Amino acid sequence: MYRVHVPRDVSRQIERLPKAEAANVSRRILALAEDPRPTWAKRLRGFRSLRFRVGDFRVIFEVDDQTRTVTVRDVAHRSEVYRDL
Repeated sequence: MYRVHVPRDVSRQIERLPKAEAANVSRRILALAEDPRPTWAKRLRGFRSLRFRVGDFRVIFEVDDQTRTVTVRDVAHRSEVYRDL
């Protein structure tokens, strides 16, 4: 089991999503504790981060195998999420 860390600012982003998407995003984030590199996640080119999509929204996260931690870096609409990378 991995520990899933969702920083406060990211949890606020999730709260601002439409209810259905927020529930799906939360469910998928919690699933990362069981499988930190699921088949539905893709690696971002040129970065350590991985991402997965839920509808039009993207979740960017990183996996640290030494501390067995998954850190969620960003949750945003697909048109905005890659701008700050």
